[in-house]
Parts: sequence; structure tokens; C-alpha cells
Amino acid sequence: MKTITFFFVCFSIVGFAQTFTSIKGPLTTYHDIVKDNNGNLFLASHTKGVFTSTDGGQNWTGLGGNSIGVGQINALVFNNSNQLVAATEQGGVKLWNGSTWSAINTGITTNCGVPIPIRTIAIDAAGNYYAGAHSYTSCFTAGNLYKYNGSTWISITNGLTNTDINSIAINPISTTVFAGTDGGVFSYNGSTWSAINTGLGNLIVNKLTFASTGDLFASTNGGLFKLPNGTTSWLALNTGLPADAIRSVAINPTDPAHLVVGTGSNFDQVGTLVGKLYQSTDGGANWSQVGTSINSTSIRSVLFTGNTTLFAVGWGVFRSTDNGTTWISSKTGLSGGVFNTNGNIAVTASPDHHIFYGTDEGVFKSMDGGTTWQPANVGLTRHNVSLLKCDSQGNLFCAVWRYLGTGSVGFGDGVLYKSKDDGATWTPVNIAKDWRYLEMAELSNGDLICSHGFGSQVPSATIVGSSLAISHDHGDNWIDLNVLSGLGYCTAANAAGNMFVAGESNGVYRSTDAGNTFSLYALPGLNSNVGIIEISPMGDILVGAGGQRTLRFSTDNGTTYSNFTSAVLPDYKGVTDIIFDNTGKAYCTTTGQGTPALFTVTPPFTASSTFVPIAGIVGTYFKMVWDDCGYLYVYSPGAILKSTTALTVSAGITTQLSSPLNDVSVQEYRILSAATITATNKLFNGGIASYTGTKSISLTTGFETMAGSVFKAAIEGCGY
Repeated sequence: MKTITFFFVCFSIVGFAQTFTSIKGPLTTYHDIVKDNNGNLFLASHTKGVFTSTDGGQNWTGLGGNSIGVGQINALVFNNSNQLVAATEQGGVKLWNGSTWSAINTGITTNCGVPIPIRTIAIDAAGNYYAGAHSYTSCFTAGNLYKYNGSTWISITNGLTNTDINSIAINPISTTVFAGTDGGVFSYNGSTWSAINTGLGNLIVNKLTFASTGDLFASTNGGLFKLPNGTTSWLALNTGLPADAIRSVAINPTDPAHLVVGTGSNFDQVGTLVGKLYQSTDGGANWSQVGTSINSTSIRSVLFTGNTTLFAVGWGVFRSTDNGTTWISSKTGLSGGVFNTNGNIAVTASPDHHIFYGTDEGVFKSMDGGTTWQPANVGLTRHNVSLLKCDSQGNLFCAVWRYLGTGSVGFGDGVLYKSKDDGATWTPVNIAKDWRYLEMAELSNGDLICSHGFGSQVPSATIVGSSLAISHDHGDNWIDLNVLSGLGYCTAANAAGNMFVAGESNGVYRSTDAGNTFSLYALPGLNSNVGIIEISPMGDILVGAGGQRTLRFSTDNGTTYSNFTSAVLPDYKGVTDIIFDNTGKAYCTTTGQGTPALFTVTPPFTASSTFVPIAGIVGTYFKMVWDDCGYLYVYSPGAILKSTTALTVSAGITTQLSSPLNDVSVQEYRILSAATITATNKLFNGGIASYTGTKSISLTTGFETMAGSVFKAAIEGCGY
């Protein structure tokens, strides 16, 4: 046998400077927009506090430097003194006095000692405050509706058959208070609530909006409905509207027949994440889509600010100055946002290297290295992303979930999706569970394994059903494996095809027989909640248990585990992710609470291994991913760190050519690195072996090898 080796230009990694550049994450989502008596605009953001504009939305600045001190702002309203009042998800009710924010939270504290999440707020002509809460966390499993008496909030739920409050509105003529809930619309007579649902085709009411005439509009998950002033029956206004949830409605103050609605589902609902705008010029009898160039999540609020000027907010702020016919983005001064702490990130193969950022508002995609971002949510029906992965075939996987509310185990209702078109569309895969999908790993034979939880169950259940599924067809169909680790937080596989999964078990489960059987291997001193398993190219295993504030290692394929004793080892919530380079060195991220946020550990691993902090990396960091050129990406809230040099090189690909004599097949490689191709026939007519995108190797006419010959090649630049 003859071996011919071609080295076009291989990149060689001898050493590297551990420096990183910061890539801003996508802009945040906005939940509400209001206007004060002076025409100034105010934005309620998902993660960055409140923004204001004094020039009609041309420029925005943080109100009080975002000193409101909480993340998600759900709604804004002005009191009778023209002071801004904010309903927040994490901080209760906040009041802006012109220079600082103060809390108005007496009486609205959860059983966890934190303020109740306030979804909506309204103030009547007499100055009474009304606040509505919605169940969303395990600290607050039922909604409520409150009235403020000047010193404390008092629950006023008599007659409400559903206390998940989404919207409160006050009739400008009769001053009657109305509440929109997950169970319809209710009116308040000062002591009791009464349902007003006749003709209301959908009882999940997202927003209530009054016209100056006293007519009430209900934006629901099943369309838009109108309750004419003084009546008790709703009229449907849905001709031309899509089947999507109606999130918001605005009424032209100078032309009540001109309506504009925004669509899209809320973060705790099932339905499309894609937001659209529709308008009607005949009072809602007919609708047509406008703003078709807008690429947004749910349109949560629409506001008329003049005869022909409108604003719409969702993922970004959009402005129309021609009565809603055309729309432009209005974002000067709005910065990259802090999304969720799940820390999901994926990078596609060279030469594209598109970055995908998973948040609690869906998936966002950048095709220019993070300079600009766009939502990538078509097909997704939940918001909160719990898993985001790219496999070696170029397929993307996204898992999403939501809070299930009272009577459930908490967060769940998960769906696992696959995209074959670079995130343009997502399709659910065939997998049995409906809980949470948290981690995915690829075996050496191309099979995928996915750790997940169990289906809906009573809160007392702790271990139900399998926690690991396997796919033999690149993720289209999945089979549950016989392993019961409770909620499967993490999974990994080694080069030999051994599978590992852990979660709410007292250790790590391992299978050495292709998933037919699993055995549990205990971790010393660990009670439960293993959050991270990662395996190096050399077979070393690192395990992180966030709840136990520990990091452990195994050098015998997971049979025994030992603790590291380094004083640098992070405490608090401990390690948030682990990733290995091709030499077996481990990179570990942490929450950064008084400890290094990113550090390395070099094999061979021992109890006294040295932990080396990477200088200048401060803050909170989560998931990490390599691109196929060896650059490391690190997820943080609001930004991504990318190494300025390649820190690792993948091992390469070996492919068997089966082309007929005198022919060369075009071979596609999703992972670009040093490639080994073994010939089974003579190749001497010339041809091209393509390596992703435009990169290729040309075999000139006259090139000849014997069957079984081997040649190797690598391509310079790795797509850059």
C-alpha cells in the first residue's frame, strides 16, 4: 500500500494568550411603552430597567441609570401626580419620583420573602392603585389582585374565579375597574368581581384596552373582542386576523375606527413567539398585516403618540410616522440585554460560524460575529430555552419549556426542536417526554443522547421514567433508555461509546453496553443534583454539582470520583460549565461570586491539581462552546466572550471513499480540520473534495492511488 500526504497549510497550535473579546448579546425585549403629559416616552424592558426618550423615540437613555434594581418590567402607568409607576416581575411595584426609584411593596411578599411578581397595574381617577399578579414561580403558585390603601396592599379577589391577572383597565366614563385573567374578564363594583364573558371566544385575556368612548377591547389568545360601553356581550373582531394570540391593541385617538394590534404568545403560554402587526380602518371589521419587515418576538404593546405616529414594542422598538403603513427600528441608546441564566449558545460550522444565543425570550441569531442579531423563532411555541446544540451534521437542536403553575412540579411542558436550515425554521422531534431537555451529547458513531426529565406528575414524585433518550437518525426520532436518575441535568459520552447521565440521583449513571444497562456510581459526600458531566479526549471525567458547591474528577472511566482540594476551587454555586481542549485541559466557568469566573485545570488530574484563573474574566459566566476552528465562546448575561486565538484543534475526520473507478465523489465535511481520506479505488480523472462552503481540495488529472491509499489535507484559515 502506498501513502501520499498533502499538507496544504495546517494551522499549528503551540501556545496561546488566554485573552478574550466581548461580543454584545442581542437587544432586550420590551413589554410596555407609555407617554407622559409632556409627550416623553417610557419603555418597560425585559432585563435593563426603564428607558426614556424626550425626542419622539429618536434616542433612548436609561431612567435613573437603570437604578430600578430589578430585571423584568411588565407594565408602566402614571399616577395622578404624573409620576411613573412600574409593575415588575422581581421587585414588586416601583415609583419614580423624578430622581430615584422607591418600592411600594408592603403586603405583597411571597412565602420566599421576595416581592410578588406583578404583571399589570392601573390607577383610577381617585388615585387608587390596582395591581395584578400572575403565578409564575414556585414561590408564588397562585395569582392575586390587590388594591393599595396608601400604606399597604390588600387582596381583593372576592368573586374572581381565576386569580392569574394579566391586565387591569378602568372605564374612562363609568370609572368601573375591569380585570383580564386566564379565566376571562371580570368587573368590580367595589366589593365583588363579576364575570363578563358572554360572547368572549377565548378566556385567556392578555390585555384590556378602553377607547375614549368607553368601549372595551380584549386581546385574547383566540382573537380580538369588543364590549361596547354599557353592554354585557362581546363582539368578535377577527376577520383577517391570524390564529395567533393577540397581545395588544391601540386605538387612534383621532379616529376610533383605526385600530392596530400586535400578536404573539407570552413567555408562560403555548404558541408562536413571532410577533406581527395588523391594522383595521373600519373599527375591527376587517384586518390587514402591516410592518411586514419587522422581525420581532411578541408585539407586547402598541401606542399612538400622534395623529399618524405609532410605536410598537417587542424585541426592539419600532416606529411608524405614516399611520402604520411603514415601520422602522428605533434603537439608538438601547443596549444589548441581559437575558436568562440558562446560558445557551451554539456556533455553526465554518465558513459561516453563525452564533445562536438561547434566552428566556427565545433564540437569537447573528450572522456577522455578534454585530447584529435577529430572532430565530419560527416554529418555536415556548420561550424559555433550556438547550441549544449543533451536531456534527450541521443540525441545530433547541429545547424550550415554561412554568406549569399550581399543582405541577414547577417548570416543564418542554418541547425538543430540530432545525435543518440554520435556524430559519424549527420542527418538533419525536421524543416521548414533555418535561425539560437539558443537555445533549454526540457519540463517536453519530448517535445523539439527550438528558431530560419526566412527564407531568404530582409534586411528591421525584424519580419517574427514563432520564436519557438516544437517537440513531440525527435527532429525528428518540428512544428512552433504561435509566432512572430523576431529572437528568446532564449527559456525556466518551470515545468508546460509553454513556453517562446524572441529575437528581446520588451519583452518575454509566452504560458500557450501548445503553442496554446502566449502573450507578456514587460521588463522595454528594446528596443529589449533579449538574455537569464532561469527558476529555483522554477519557478523564469532571463532574460539577452546583448545589453541593463541588467539583470532582475521575480517571478510571467514572468508576470512582475524587474531590479537588485547591483553595481556588469556587464555592457558592460553584462551576457552571466545563469544556476540554484537544490536550485534555479543562476550562471551567463559575458564577463569579467572590471566585474566578473562568479558570483552567491541566491533566493529569489529582486532588492537588492547580487551578489557574484567567486574568480579567470577571462576572457571571455559563455555557461554553468551541467552534470548529478552535475558538472558545463563553456565554454571559448580555454578552459572549470569544477567545482572540484558537485554543484547540479538533482531531480531524476519517472518511472512506467508495467512488467508482475513474470517478471522484464530492465529499462534504461539517467539521473543518485536518481530514484523512482513504481511497478504495484509483482516482485519476481529477475532481474536488469539498470541505464546507467554498473550501475545497482539487485533485488534478493524472493523480493516481492504489486501493487503500491514504492522503491528508487541511485548509488554511478555517473559514476566516
